[in-house]
Amino acid sequence: KPLAVVTNDASRLPATAAEAAVLAWKNALAIDPVVRAPRPNDADDGDDDAVPAPRPLTPDEAGLVETIGVAVMLGAAPADEVAQLRFMRGNVLRRANRFDDAALDFEFVLAHDPAGELAEYAANLLLDGLNRTRRYDQLVARARALRADPALVRAHPELAALLTSIERQWLRKQAEQAEHEAQASGDRDGFARCAAIYAELEAQAPRADGADEVLYNAGVCAAAAGDADDALARFGRLSGDHPGSALAARALARQAALAQRIGRIALAADGWSRYARTYGGERDAAERMAEAIALRLASGDRELDERVVLVAVEGDV
Repeated sequence: KPLAVVTNDASRLPATAAEAAVLAWKNALAIDPVVRAPRPNDADDGDDDAVPAPRPLTPDEAGLVETIGVAVMLGAAPADEVAQLRFMRGNVLRRANRFDDAALDFEFVLAHDPAGELAEYAANLLLDGLNRTRRYDQLVARARALRADPALVRAHPELAALLTSIERQWLRKQAEQAEHEAQASGDRDGFARCAAIYAELEAQAPRADGADEVLYNAGVCAAAAGDADDALARFGRLSGDHPGSALAARALARQAALAQRIGRIALAADGWSRYARTYGGERDAAERMAEAIALRLASGDRELDERVVLVAVEGDV
């Protein structure tokens, strides 16, 4: 059916006709012209564990994709309209699991106006495509590159948080893999890599959710790598920086045990004493206080608090 196009600018006739055709295809596909946040998992790809296979475009989808291509090729539309058209085409291609083709359009939108509303949606869909096709290394690399764009992260704080989360999850998996491989091979260098990755994670966000666990794991890997000083420092920091953590008692016990093993008697005695005083409800608290007293006596420390000795003997810790 011919489209009636009315314009006073002859130079805009081809582009206006193409734009009208795009609108017609949008209507045929019932595409909302208002940009909205995409629904998660709105493409039906069947098995969640399988990489979704590209499907053929329907005639209406193919018509819209082709018409947008013509409109973009004519080059007469304003840049903002071109970005909108390419986002629309990218989303149609994405729904058909044609993620590589869609990525080209999403990348264009991001380059055109990283601070614009469309950029956040384009970034999310771009990353979603990499995730669904299991290209995790590319996903992390792209997330890092996007995170390095100051205009993008300033304008879209929720996206910035997502990009940070992606990188932290990837680093966490790298640390866990390094630890697993080191446990299997007994390679201390593997434990050192594990400790370094956890240290990087902790330095990035020392107050983030789970920071206590990251700090604890860094200490465990450092100890396994033979870096006692680093391990002792991290265990000590955990009990100081995260006193309410469920791992604080374990960290203090590990610190004391490691110090005792390497002959740092004063530190070990102090650690066991603090453990018994702080976590008196633990089943081994009395035993640990006795250990602290024994270490101090063995080291020649004769200035023990008589009250501490009495409490330890009576078992009232």
